Amino acid sequence: MTLQTSRQSMLGLINMLNSDDSRTWQEVFVSGDVSSRNLKCIGSVVRGTIVSLVFIDPSGLRHYVTISDNIALGYPIASVFSMELGTYWKDDQASDSRVRGQVVALEVSDRESAVRNQQSYEASPRILVRGHANFAHVLLSVCPAIERMIELSAHAGSRLRATVIQERHPLGSPSELYAELGEVADFQAISEDIGGGFRYSGDAIIPVAVGVRNKKPLMVVTEATRTRVRNFVPIGGPAPSGMADRVKAGDHDFILWMSVRMLGRRSIPLIEAIDLGALVAARLEAKFERPAIILDGLSLQFGDTLRSPVSDFDAEHHLDAERLATGLIAAQASKTAPKCTFYAAVGLPLWESIQLAGIADAYIVHDGTTQHKIGWLYPETPGIMHGPRQRNVGQGYAWHPVDAGTPAIYVPPECVVDHKEVGTTIAHANYGYSLVQGDRLEGFIETFLDVIDEDDPNSSLYRLEYES
Repeated sequence: MTLQTSRQSMLGLINMLNSDDSRTWQEVFVSGDVSSRNLKCIGSVVRGTIVSLVFIDPSGLRHYVTISDNIALGYPIASVFSMELGTYWKDDQASDSRVRGQVVALEVSDRESAVRNQQSYEASPRILVRGHANFAHVLLSVCPAIERMIELSAHAGSRLRATVIQERHPLGSPSELYAELGEVADFQAISEDIGGGFRYSGDAIIPVAVGVRNKKPLMVVTEATRTRVRNFVPIGGPAPSGMADRVKAGDHDFILWMSVRMLGRRSIPLIEAIDLGALVAARLEAKFERPAIILDGLSLQFGDTLRSPVSDFDAEHHLDAERLATGLIAAQASKTAPKCTFYAAVGLPLWESIQLAGIADAYIVHDGTTQHKIGWLYPETPGIMHGPRQRNVGQGYAWHPVDAGTPAIYVPPECVVDHKEVGTTIAHANYGYSLVQGDRLEGFIETFLDVIDEDDPNSSLYRLEYES
């Protein structure tokens, strides 16, 4: 096999892996539906969390297929490298500095024989279940990918094998959340140190996710994922607070879920959070006999401690600030809405916060993960959102990658004033803003509560506020 034919075979394989719009490249690979075109995957080399699949042709030429470490992109194939040909294929959007660093390290290690002595027999696929500090990324990208892999395995009648790298898994052990995976192996236990910063596994390690570079339309929080996550309680986590039972015991005729965010980058000033709480409580008391507001703060992910870093601060500092805020909100609101009961859901385990969200009748929250843990997991619950202008641009509907329900509705853009220099952009819109307290915001919230008993309150609110 010549260098040119080997290269063409590898490029043909990459093209086939990426060509099915109904499946991710990972699903195509694991399914075995694609011919290896005289190439054989003989294992994987992993450096940190960057995976390179090792392919070999009949002449012994090795190709290293490096996979992006970016969860939002869906872990796409980023580049293909061989010693003889150099890097001869890459995805410019997926090939970042980490991928380039992997290729440089591969070149050195291959030359020094650190990655040459792999097995000669064909590797079997083993999916890599990745974690992430941002729960929303896992919910949107990893959970749907695993659900799809489980379906693929069941359809093929094959056993799905999995591994994990030691990192954060927001809800707990993947093997607990997904019993279909069976015993999930620690990557350290199924690999060996081969020097050069690499570990080698005789399995084809396939990190799974769906994202913008590998079939974004597949990024859907399905009913299967929602049911699984809503009912999950990890083994060995902290004891639940019992807040859901306390809220239910209050016999409230309406429960609103309202987010409190103090030290997060995308937040409003404390005095405005207090004013918003008082406004909402007064409107609820005017409409209902026994209303309640759950003030949702930071949820602790599995394994978090008070010293865990969250948005540049230890979790403890977030909790202290949010407990102060929830106390002030409740105290101020009680002056004008004494019948409205407040519950401070600050510092609960993430799984408990998710289950608590299930008893809410509606929500008013910040844009971001604080909305996703209710809006994506309970898509039939009506809600409104506020966020900086870079997010809250007047489109009305929020992003809703869910197969049910109607998206939350943004507050009118004229109710938002950014805390950033005009004309600048900040990645992910992570900056503060103010909510303009006045007739426009009050009217918007009143309209939301006026339509709350309709079949689809969010659609009604959108029609009244954005189509009129």
